[in-house]
Amino acid sequence: MKLVILGGGPGGYAAAIRGAQLGAEVTIIEEKKIGGVCLNTGCIPTKTLLRAARWLHEQEKMEDYGIDVQMKLDFDQLMQRKNDVVEQLTSNVEMLLAAHQIRIINGRGIVKNSQTVKVTTEEGVQDISFDKLILATGSRPMMPPIPGLDLPQVVDSTGALSFKEIPERLTILGGGVIAVEFAILFEALGSKVAMMEMLPTILPREDELVQEAMTEILKQRGIDVYTDATLKKVEKVGDGLKLTATGGGIPAFLETKKLLVATGRQPNVEGIGLESLGIKVHNKAVEINEYLETNIAGIYAIGDLTAKMMLAHTATHQGLLAAENAMGQTNKMDYRSIPGGLYTFPEAASVGITEQEARKTRDDIKVGLFPYEALGKALADYEMEGFIKIIAEAETNEILGVHILGDRATDLIAEGALAIGMEACLEEVAHQVHGHPTFNEGMGEAAMAALGLPLHLFPE
Repeated sequence: MKLVILGGGPGGYAAAIRGAQLGAEVTIIEEKKIGGVCLNTGCIPTKTLLRAARWLHEQEKMEDYGIDVQMKLDFDQLMQRKNDVVEQLTSNVEMLLAAHQIRIINGRGIVKNSQTVKVTTEEGVQDISFDKLILATGSRPMMPPIPGLDLPQVVDSTGALSFKEIPERLTILGGGVIAVEFAILFEALGSKVAMMEMLPTILPREDELVQEAMTEILKQRGIDVYTDATLKKVEKVGDGLKLTATGGGIPAFLETKKLLVATGRQPNVEGIGLESLGIKVHNKAVEINEYLETNIAGIYAIGDLTAKMMLAHTATHQGLLAAENAMGQTNKMDYRSIPGGLYTFPEAASVGITEQEARKTRDDIKVGLFPYEALGKALADYEMEGFIKIIAEAETNEILGVHILGDRATDLIAEGALAIGMEACLEEVAHQVHGHPTFNEGMGEAAMAALGLPLHLFPE
């Protein structure tokens, strides 16, 4: 079985490994670098920078513990550390693929017909035949049609990770996860940050309580947050920019050194030969069924290309299932229990539906809320900011959603994801013994609160 994978990001290389494990002869065609956006210009480099930013932010906390620390940032060294981390991880993935005897072709692949991909490399053009094909070409930053966004001081998330120096003033267009992470990051590094979001709230897909809490945190950090705001045009002024905007209480003109555009991502459907086979595209994303297969038998699509949930771990799981299905299995993809994370400080994470969604679709629900300030471990670690919120169906107590704001939220959400995936009820989480002292205790406490039996909360 010849399995060809067009794209070597988290979904593509996961599919390659699983295909090789199941006996396929696997080839990855990757135009840029193995690891895709996540490893090279997304998840990993941003988290490396956020680690340093958090240390800087926590200096005041250290003083309360009797630790006198005067930190000084060497930005060049920080960026080198980011590059070293990326290099180490991508090299590890390449070695892993080699160990599975997976062939990697560095070039641009275009689907030629139902059995062939044409690949253009530095050496020339070659045809690669396949029995099954997995499309994993990822996505790219979306750039709205606003005059002036082609100026050199305007960057996307990739450009922001390559700054030579910390901008004195940074304005961020967008209010989603990427925008909020960069706002927290550069404020901690020393920039004066402003955010512009055209919707009524930042983090529009999150639970309202998370939206409100994170908005307040941003403002407390000195970040200007403008919602219901529209950017009209961008002009060069000196070595900076003048932004013309309307709505949301935003000044008519804003001056900034850099403008980071973080208004979402769009699937890479163009120029890969989809039209040659009539592969269906809807809303600029490749259509797939629950088995990850396109409308053409034997051709699968995964990751951001499908726009199901533009998360690296979604792509990875899709890749595993697509490879298994290409090798004869029949595994369905379930998106209900896929968690999402916001790697700010404090962090935020969620899985399942929000309270506002639950109230629209259910007759009655139960909500349990447990604040971090009531957790012994949070108090010991000086991380009292946050909460754990559980939403359940009132009649059956089945858990529908979990939303966490606070330290280690992106790790804690795993229990919520497992609960939703296993269709667990409040009683099962409440009766599970959670270690003490841990942040994880908050999950059990929130479940007890939803049942009306909170342990470490005062009675109402």
